[in-house]
Amino acid sequence: MERRYKIIDLYVVSGTPHAEIQLIVKRRNMGKYFKGVFGSPETKGSIARRIISERGYDPEKVLFIGDSLTDYRGAKEAHLKFLGRVPKGTESIFPEDVIIITDFFYGFIKNI
Repeated sequence: MERRYKIIDLYVVSGTPHAEIQLIVKRRNMGKYFKGVFGSPETKGSIARRIISERGYDPEKVLFIGDSLTDYRGAKEAHLKFLGRVPKGTESIFPEDVIIITDFFYGFIKNI
């Protein structure tokens, strides 16, 4: 993560209340890694659409990564590609066509 946040814009989009998720990220000293940290009550899809609009991102080049059906639905609502995270040994909750990874840091990021 130390190198990647400098070349990839990362955001937290959480169902946790907005003020609480910001405090969690701050207490874990992880704020420098993210361009923004957002929480409820706004929906994940609406947050993602707002980020894309405000930052001028091309939605075709944005990847929404998540581990819940609300993440999947948020990505679909925002018309974004989705990558599901499912821990090793756990059955996937995602539709069959969703590409999944078991370990975000090793299985995905190591190739960037």
